[in-house]
Amino acid sequence: MSGKLISRILFVLSVLVGAFLLFILEPLTGKLLTPGFGGTSGVWSTCLMFFQIALLGGYLIAYAISSLPSSKQSLIWGALVAVSVISAGLPDRSVFVCHDFQNPSPELLGLLLVHTGLPFVVLSSISVMLQSWYRKAGHGDPYPLYSVSNLGSVLALFAFPFLIERHLTVSMTCQIWTWIYYLLAILLLYLSSVIFRSEESTAEPEEKEAPVSAPLIAWWCGLSALGSATLVSFTTHITQDVSPVPLLWIMPLGVYLLSFIILFSRPGAYRRIPFAYLFAFLAIAEPFISRQFFVEDFIIPVTTTLALLFVTCMILHGEIIMSRPAPRRLPLFYLSIATGGALGGIFVNFVAPAIFSMYWESNFLLAASA
Repeated sequence: MSGKLISRILFVLSVLVGAFLLFILEPLTGKLLTPGFGGTSGVWSTCLMFFQIALLGGYLIAYAISSLPSSKQSLIWGALVAVSVISAGLPDRSVFVCHDFQNPSPELLGLLLVHTGLPFVVLSSISVMLQSWYRKAGHGDPYPLYSVSNLGSVLALFAFPFLIERHLTVSMTCQIWTWIYYLLAILLLYLSSVIFRSEESTAEPEEKEAPVSAPLIAWWCGLSALGSATLVSFTTHITQDVSPVPLLWIMPLGVYLLSFIILFSRPGAYRRIPFAYLFAFLAIAEPFISRQFFVEDFIIPVTTTLALLFVTCMILHGEIIMSRPAPRRLPLFYLSIATGGALGGIFVNFVAPAIFSMYWESNFLLAASA
């Protein structure tokens, strides 16, 4: 096995494991804090806000250091990984105890910051950093690694409720997660050292490119925001209006991530005209099918709704992938996508309830997507 092939495998493995640990950390943290803080909507909103900010923090760090020489990138990011190991050991549930139930947010944010903040930020930055280094190492197009990242997210999404929760205690899960993080950190430090030792002259030559325009950044943010908002609104629609089946919320998120997996591994899978016709058909048929089969069989309306969500995500994310920049601009590209995703979540959770007296955001978002 050649050294270049081994290097590629290590890059892919790091991205896959990093995304898996990232998606496990959120529900695992929820399990840790529920006994001490309760499961109120305020607690979950605080957690969601924290993880969204931490996610953006990871992308922002990757973007900030991406313009530096490779040796400095590896030193700064390697140091961040090394420091994160100190706080990577997830604590026992007894640590997450609320002392002020009237205003638990400050205490909760402090605990999340101390015990999960830095590891979460590092995990969030892995995909972008390693894609940038993958290109510098001469391994070719780095964008398919984003498919690998989303694959890791999907694996974690289904593994946690169906395998981990059923067969492992929370304490055992924390220990296993911590040890896997330690192993991943070693692998990341090794890749950092490889980039540090590599000569800048060995990297592929950089072509002069015009700066990414503000309208293009706004385009990425807008499409990503629509996708994120559509995901949240469809999840609410399915779990509240179509069928309140436990764990059904996993399916919309899985469909959302699947569109990224397909498009970043095979950009040609998206064709505007066929998907436009399919979107129009499903947008008209879904409300009728949901009403017609609501009482008789929930599988049919759920499947139709998921199909509409999938086609919508394929269109939105397909337009994103069609306008993707050259690989050297990918940190800004992913930062724009992450920012748009956060804005979409803010719209559905905070803006839409203030605008619409009834649950109209799904219809509004479908119209906007069209």
